[in-house]
Amino acid sequence: MRLTDSFDENYRVRSFEISNAFFHRRDVCRVFENIAGVKRIRKQLRQDTFCEYELNDVRFIAEEPFGDNSVYWVGPLVPGWTPELESIRKAFLDAKPTVWGYLPWVVLFAAIAVLFLSWGRLCQ
Repeated sequence: MRLTDSFDENYRVRSFEISNAFFHRRDVCRVFENIAGVKRIRKQLRQDTFCEYELNDVRFIAEEPFGDNSVYWVGPLVPGWTPELESIRKAFLDAKPTVWGYLPWVVLFAAIAVLFLSWGRLCQ
């Protein structure tokens, strides 16, 4: 998975963003829950800040900035660099989207193919 990192003044990763093209909110929560030692604090998928987890007494949140964005932001609740962020970041780098992440794209391309084929018949 491709991440976009944000750095602090010492060039350490302080947060990152994930594209939501193939990853949904549930997928983000699933990745957090598969990290060893992580404890779920809050999970409300209909909120902008949709999940909060804790690792080694450091709280991390995942949110969709502005409520309608093309990315999910993941970082510590208290802004700044933490060593725990690297293990969370690695888990997201290794994560693979579920089948449901690809489904909207498959449906979209199938609909375009059907329209293209039917348009070709209409033009004959």
